[in-house]
Amino acid sequence: MFFKKLGLLHGARRIRDSVYIVIERYGGRAPGRFRELVKIHGISRYIANVLLIKVCRVPTLFVDINVARSVKRFLE
Repeated sequence: MFFKKLGLLHGARRIRDSVYIVIERYGGRAPGRFRELVKIHGISRYIANVLLIKVCRVPTLFVDINVARSVKRFLE
């Protein structure tokens, strides 16, 4: 399997499981609300914001974890 060779098997399974949940609960359409997205197993706050921006076209602001870490270190 392609994802296993890359060491991404666990992540690929989480994505697959999340897609199944969206299909079953929401008829195949990702919910357009942050609170609903993060309730889905496997969808983090970061992924929920990316989905809102890219899939649902909802203007929202999010900060990449690497940027957040850099700012935190800078302010310490």
